[in-house]
Amino acid sequence: MQKIRNIGNIAAISLAMVVFLTACGGKDLTKTDATSVTVKKDGSVINVIFEDFSEGYYNIDELKNMAEDEVNAYNAQNGESKAELTSLEREDSNIKMVMKFASASDYTSFNSEQLMFGTVSELKLSGVNVDTNLVDTNGVPVSSEDIAGILDDQHVLVTENKGLVALPYKVKYTSKGVSLTDSSVADLSQTAEGELTYIVLGK
Repeated sequence: MQKIRNIGNIAAISLAMVVFLTACGGKDLTKTDATSVTVKKDGSVINVIFEDFSEGYYNIDELKNMAEDEVNAYNAQNGESKAELTSLEREDSNIKMVMKFASASDYTSFNSEQLMFGTVSELKLSGVNVDTNLVDTNGVPVSSEDIAGILDDQHVLVTENKGLVALPYKVKYTSKGVSLTDSSVADLSQTAEGELTYIVLGK
């Protein structure tokens, strides 16, 4: 969905927003005015796109029609209900679009942005190994022994996203640059450009 996502630059996540997310638990990111990805236990993904629309080339109805056309085209090719436009509305000078995807792979295909979620063993079958250059939730480098102790049934998220990411379980280890606003919500805005971020969950 590159055409829709390129309406404007992704809204920056402010310190005030981080504080707000921490205070409210940060579980329902659809209620916040920030670009985010939420991964559910069943593997489905909710994507919130919050962007500046003050100088947009389309009105809200045209934008909605474009989004619906892209969703319909994707589902026609990949299967019913693989992608869904949940809502699209204008908030002052911004637009807020909420979409749902049946899986992380559908999110990846639709947005041309890498997102993988599954157990360690499932990712290994896809040719992806857990990064060994991880830190714990306090930013302390994880030892090779602890890396080796990650179980095959523990879940891992691998992404190139740079926004807020909510996970279904508590975060245990992450790539460098990740900050937590909640035990299961990560802010990826300070992670390295052009590199994948790994998040290992507690189960």
